[in-house]
Amino acid sequence: MPAPRPNASAAMRTLAWLTLAAVLGVVVLQATGCSCRSETAAERAARIAKEEAERIAEEKKKLEEERRRQPIDLSQAPRTLPSGGEGVSLLVKPAHWIAVAQSAKANAQDFDGVLTYEVLANEGLRAPAALRLISRRPLVVARESEKVVEALLYCPPVVSGVPRLESSVRERRGGMVLAPSTIPLRPMLDHQYHLVVLAKEPDRYAFLDALYSVTAPLRDTVDTSAVNPSQLSLDAQKNYRVVAVPIDEPSGLALPDNPLAWTSIAYVLWDEVDPESLRPDQRDALVDWINWGGQLIVNGPDSLDLLRGSFLEPLLPATWGGARQIPRREIELLEASWAAGDTGRPLAADSEWTGVELEPVSGSVALRGAVNLLVERRVGRGRVLVSGMQLADRRLVAWSRGVDNLFNGAILRRPARRFVPRTTGAAVGGAGQKVAVEWAPPLEPMRIDPLLNAKQRYFVRDAHVDMDALQLRYQSMGVTSGGGPPARPPWAQGSANQPVGGPAAGGPAAGVQGPGGQGAPFGGEFGGGAFGGGAGQQPGGFVGANVGEEDWVTLAPAAVPGGVGAMNDFNLAATAARERLSDSAGVSVPGSGFVVACLAAYLFFLAPANWAFFAAIRRVELAWVAAPVIAVVGAWVVIQQARLDIGFVRSRVEVGVLELQPDTPRGLLTRFTALYTSLSTTYDMEFDGAAVAAPFPRSAEGPSNPIGEPQAVAYERMEKTRLRDIAVSSATTEYIRSEQVIDVGAYGLPGSSVPGSIRLEPRPGGGERVVNRTAWRLDDVVVVERPDGLAGPARLRGCWLGDLEPGSAASVAFLALPAPPEGDGQAPPIPFAEEREAAAQLRRDEQEPMRLDDLLRLALDASRYEPGERRVVARVSQVMPGLTIEPAASQQAGATLVVAHLGYGPPPPPQSDVNGPMDVR
Repeated sequence: MPAPRPNASAAMRTLAWLTLAAVLGVVVLQATGCSCRSETAAERAARIAKEEAERIAEEKKKLEEERRRQPIDLSQAPRTLPSGGEGVSLLVKPAHWIAVAQSAKANAQDFDGVLTYEVLANEGLRAPAALRLISRRPLVVARESEKVVEALLYCPPVVSGVPRLESSVRERRGGMVLAPSTIPLRPMLDHQYHLVVLAKEPDRYAFLDALYSVTAPLRDTVDTSAVNPSQLSLDAQKNYRVVAVPIDEPSGLALPDNPLAWTSIAYVLWDEVDPESLRPDQRDALVDWINWGGQLIVNGPDSLDLLRGSFLEPLLPATWGGARQIPRREIELLEASWAAGDTGRPLAADSEWTGVELEPVSGSVALRGAVNLLVERRVGRGRVLVSGMQLADRRLVAWSRGVDNLFNGAILRRPARRFVPRTTGAAVGGAGQKVAVEWAPPLEPMRIDPLLNAKQRYFVRDAHVDMDALQLRYQSMGVTSGGGPPARPPWAQGSANQPVGGPAAGGPAAGVQGPGGQGAPFGGEFGGGAFGGGAGQQPGGFVGANVGEEDWVTLAPAAVPGGVGAMNDFNLAATAARERLSDSAGVSVPGSGFVVACLAAYLFFLAPANWAFFAAIRRVELAWVAAPVIAVVGAWVVIQQARLDIGFVRSRVEVGVLELQPDTPRGLLTRFTALYTSLSTTYDMEFDGAAVAAPFPRSAEGPSNPIGEPQAVAYERMEKTRLRDIAVSSATTEYIRSEQVIDVGAYGLPGSSVPGSIRLEPRPGGGERVVNRTAWRLDDVVVVERPDGLAGPARLRGCWLGDLEPGSAASVAFLALPAPPEGDGQAPPIPFAEEREAAAQLRRDEQEPMRLDDLLRLALDASRYEPGERRVVARVSQVMPGLTIEPAASQQAGATLVVAHLGYGPPPPPQSDVNGPMDVR
């Protein structure tokens, strides 16, 4: 075969290269980015979304891997209690103790550490103080398991900005600090409290948030930006935050287990909840909260049967008497009694209503217009109400003419209101008119007062100079004829983080009492102070709550922060305790008589007795050997008798106030403790039972050495409550304030149905007598009462009983007490001054007790009694048990004022609104 021609082979190679080039061209042309067709907007959005999703997934994977590498996972933010199912709750009430729940999960190993919290009240800054308070608790979690731990912490008053919660975890072994974080908190305003719903079906009570008792709209002429500087705070128009606590959480009910953390709760609504779902300490906290003024509302049809035999049964005003059909006449009577105004949907009385038969117990009262439907009973200072009908019945909720009035006046027991147009100048009844809520006379119409929203009262916490200083205040912006707001005056043009009327605007600083005369913290069911205060100009540019319809005003914070039940280190009780500590704290130096006696005894034993003894045994030379021994022994005896250590002295002085409520063995003991040392010492305090404790300022001017980082004092909750690391410098005194719930029955005498209490009982021969069932001698016992129904200023009647030994009783015969002098500017005299002096003379052979005159005067102030209230006021001349301080002090002194509430008068009748909200619409 002939060989191929060269030109044919070249042609084939050229064809092959052309084919390859064509294929590559097609591939290149079809490649992304090189197409002649541009990417559509939808394709680009899809591509970007896909890339973003991949990036987020990658970041989540990295975060998860990072968390897995950490010994403990604290990725879930803490919750403040009470907490509902609406997500993370970081609401706090400033000037109150709050409970915090933290979820923690251990990873590869068991974790043993310490969880630390600190609340920074003012934009993350610490206030100047010698000591600062942190909260600590142990955090022990097993490997690959999750645990919820609770801690208590104190939120100081917020002067400006948003409070922040600083937290960290430290390992016990290596001391490594893990997961430090600082998160903002949501502050509640002074008049705002929690309304807790404990229900098997909480969604049935979603309507509560729409009630005008819960959310009370203000007029459009009120500017709330000063009290709502950020979106984190609750709207100023809210009176209550309705929180539905889930009852099926594995970690238990999200409620505080310390009664001193319940001060931000005003009401609890109970519906078909097993009482055993509460832990024992939560049950005790609930009962204590009721006794000090809490309001428990029980939906009877679904709850009374469950509560039989429970811890709540002794408090109920009625028991379960079986199911029943509610007669039509009772529904019609309910509508006739509680329908407000002329407009709105009537109550569906013609349909079939079911409920339960209520069997009232002794001391219970049926409410007007709801004789067999609503029954209440006073428990201590609080109240328990039981309904014989379904409170969440859809027909009751749809009763627009009366449901709001029924809940406000009867169920929540709040004062009567009136509804007005929210917009200035609008006609009543206009189409689509918005509604504003005001109080009916005799209250000031626009009064925003914690005393009207919460009924709990604490003798020490609520002893203010003027209870009206708890109200939120109004500052005038002027009146315009055009209906629009005037230009903000210079004093109202502060920054968003500086509340108008705060310290920068000339208002009182946090914790300082506002101006005014003596208030009335227990002035009736609806709060203290005089009703219908003036609308004129007040000190500091503020106006009263009788604001005219055309007046444009700015809502400003209260002069005294925190509302009812708030901690206040500068009110009357705290100031009286501070002054008493200041007079008594330190070291008691022996008098001259003691020194002369010790010197005479020393010289006697050193010379005559020493020589005579050895002369009697014919060894006089040994007297010189015994002389140094006698000197050492004599010095030791002198030290012990003076209770002093050479160059090292500690002393403890304590002023206490023990408050008791009727028919309960548990009391609230407030201690003001002064710790002195001549050489630097670090003290630890350990409490029995539920307690809170914090440093107490030595003066209202603040620390004398604010420069430098303040020393941290740790509040710990373990098997017992402790306050640790209290550093006291040489030759100085530090003050500590603590509150402790003590079981007086544990220190009482047997033989009483309510052991350990001070009771007023009928006397067998007629009349009444006071019985001391405690284990303490009560000195200077006085029984006082404010008669119910008397017109004019508050007056007291009293009876002097003298000293009551444990287990003894004394008959009571009341006499009218003289009215204190008016207008002389002097402190009023303490009643029964002559009897007190005579009793002191009888006890002259005993050590002179600590005088508590200012606290005693406060406990006997007639304006601080409810009509019909009775009290025993006495003194225990000793430091109360239940607190151990290490190291122990060689010198101790103290006294405790006992304020035992024996009973209260009946509450005033429930009040009905002047009109209804539908009348305005």
